[in-house]
Amino acid sequence: MLRELLPGRDVRLAPEVAHAFARHRWPGNLRQLHNALATACALLDEHEDEIGWGHLSDDLAEDLRERPAPAAPVADAVDLRSQSERTVRQVIEACAGNLSEAARRLGISRNTLYRKLRELRLR
Repeated sequence: MLRELLPGRDVRLAPEVAHAFARHRWPGNLRQLHNALATACALLDEHEDEIGWGHLSDDLAEDLRERPAPAAPVADAVDLRSQSERTVRQVIEACAGNLSEAARRLGISRNTLYRKLRELRLR
């Protein structure tokens, strides 16, 4: 993508930025990544060849810095259904039973949450 955005220039991400990019979920998929890189490229000076924190939008830099490292996989693998049930229960509890807020925090629609509750037989 960087070669496409800046043809003829050898631009790279600073190691700490590359690491943060790799950990980020990118909810907008490649389009969001492309837009972030396009913004960073626009902020590069002619003599610069490395994209650092200062080249990112404030919102993205803040989001990347706040995001904790992903948890290490559990040694005794838990099946997906159990993990899903535990996560849904914890989020609903953290939201004091407010299902709209729980769905928002889980990144799903309320209808999806209701369907998941039926599947898990939690409601």
